[in-house]
Amino acid sequence: MNGVSLRTLLIAALLAPVMLAVGTTGWVSYTYGQRAIRQLVSQLQLEVSDSISGQLVSYLGTPHDLNQLNVDALQAGLLNNQDPDALQGHFWRQMRVFDPAAYIQLGRADGFFVGVERNGDGTFNVEVTNEGRTGKGVFLADARGRQSGSALSFVDGYDPRLRPWFVAARDTGGPTWSPIYQFSSRESARLGITAVQPYNELAGSFAGVVGTDIALAQLSSFIDSPRLGARGVIYIIERDGKLVASSVMDPPFIVDADKNAHRVQATAAPDSYTRATATM
Repeated sequence: MNGVSLRTLLIAALLAPVMLAVGTTGWVSYTYGQRAIRQLVSQLQLEVSDSISGQLVSYLGTPHDLNQLNVDALQAGLLNNQDPDALQGHFWRQMRVFDPAAYIQLGRADGFFVGVERNGDGTFNVEVTNEGRTGKGVFLADARGRQSGSALSFVDGYDPRLRPWFVAARDTGGPTWSPIYQFSSRESARLGITAVQPYNELAGSFAGVVGTDIALAQLSSFIDSPRLGARGVIYIIERDGKLVASSVMDPPFIVDADKNAHRVQATAAPDSYTRATATM
């Protein structure tokens, strides 16, 4: 048989199925191994996503919890909406405990306003309308959280009833979020969103609105913080495609020369990962 021995043929016949079996087993193992890796990655991604979502829900729930506490205190008579000093001290104490709050405020139906703002250096400002309701003065908070010294500035013509947060609560009639808007602030231009809730007089008529702000830059810092335990790029996008918060863009908006803040479409974000994902 052309010089091929019977022994060689027998060995070849025995090895062929063995090699075929080994090769098939290797291919199957590789295929299932790749599938298992993909499933593991997908599972890890879902777990990370669920963890981030859960922490965000908790973080964004705090402003609404504060509002409910304040409405309860007002309607129980424990907090007097006619006493600016009491309101200032109360909001200031809350902000020292609850980090997510950038600003806590109360606006009455008659145009009266009191708010406490957290500054970037850790100090607080107190803002309150003057007696004639022609605007609001901005003061540095003292050791009790009340206005101290002369006004740092005066915002002429400020009327809380015209602000997006007040309008959102009044029109909705219950707890809700305001649209994203530019804050009225002495600090650099800031965009944010306000959790709001209306409250009523004892007779049941509309009395005013309480609100708690979250700045978009502050939200971006939160999703970039180690406590989330996540690596990579994290961002939040509205349904219209505009960026709300980003772990790699601080702040998540653009400020022009006139100190006006402008939203950014995720597809036009400076970060290439955000742009690529938003266009998928």
